[in-house]
Amino acid sequence: MLLSEYKNGNYNVKLYDDGTKIKETEDDEFIPDFAECIDITISTRCNHGCKWCYAGCTLDGSRADLKAFEPLLNTIHEGTEIAININGSEDPETLRAFLEHLRDRKVIVNATIRQDDFEKYREKLLEFENKHLVYGVGVSLLDPTPEFITYAKEFPNLVIHVINKIVTPRQINALAGNDLRLLILGYKTIGRGVDYLHSDGDRISWRGEYLHDHISQYFDAFKVISFDNLALEQIKIRRFLTDEEWNKFYQGDEGTSTFFLNLAEGYFARDSLTPNKHAPLLDSVDEMFHVIRQEVGATPELEGPTVPMCEG
Repeated sequence: MLLSEYKNGNYNVKLYDDGTKIKETEDDEFIPDFAECIDITISTRCNHGCKWCYAGCTLDGSRADLKAFEPLLNTIHEGTEIAININGSEDPETLRAFLEHLRDRKVIVNATIRQDDFEKYREKLLEFENKHLVYGVGVSLLDPTPEFITYAKEFPNLVIHVINKIVTPRQINALAGNDLRLLILGYKTIGRGVDYLHSDGDRISWRGEYLHDHISQYFDAFKVISFDNLALEQIKIRRFLTDEEWNKFYQGDEGTSTFFLNLAEGYFARDSLTPNKHAPLLDSVDEMFHVIRQEVGATPELEGPTVPMCEG
């Protein structure tokens, strides 16, 4: 089913309820007027303490006052996709008003939650998906038990998230062949990911080598298998694609049609990998996206706000 159809700059976008996105232009490149995807951090407060957490979330982390950010959220364009994390100290019910507000503005919300919290709040998340408060649920994998796989199949648009160099062969083999959607994320060497790499480097390296060497055997083992930009680079996925296929499927570099918005700590950046190169929040997402586009050298000719990206 078609969820959204809109024009963005020099291209047309169609977004379907299974996550398929089709972008078409008559020009040689896609030049957006506004961000089509925004990664939004709403909280860095979490009780899980994952050893590789790149965001450094703790129980003492910050939580955004989402009601206060409504004027900014109201500048998000219809059809824009946003991604949020539901952290380990967050009951999804506390996000209902926030999600209802975005749904009513026809913003497409995808939410990621850790597997143990997914199982705890499964009924609530299923309600949220049925009411279109979220369109896609991403579950950060802990243990691919038969029970979890059964739960996952209850959700039409659930995607299982694993991290390159963290996911084990046993885990990915247990998931394979079950008609599931899999997203492989790159291992981020920032935040606690740096310390974990130093403390458990041999196992991390071995897992990464396994996935690099065996990834092709999983291409047909999942309903969909996808990668973020960092995983594409780490696993070297382009070696399996022709130039034509790459140009058809690759969604672009970070900052060309996306950016990162941290409401919990009050800044924006090109992506979550560059938290030390950021700027204070501006009044609208379009203003911030314009700054990001200038930073990546995509729109030097456009007029608009110029904000220095702070180091540190």
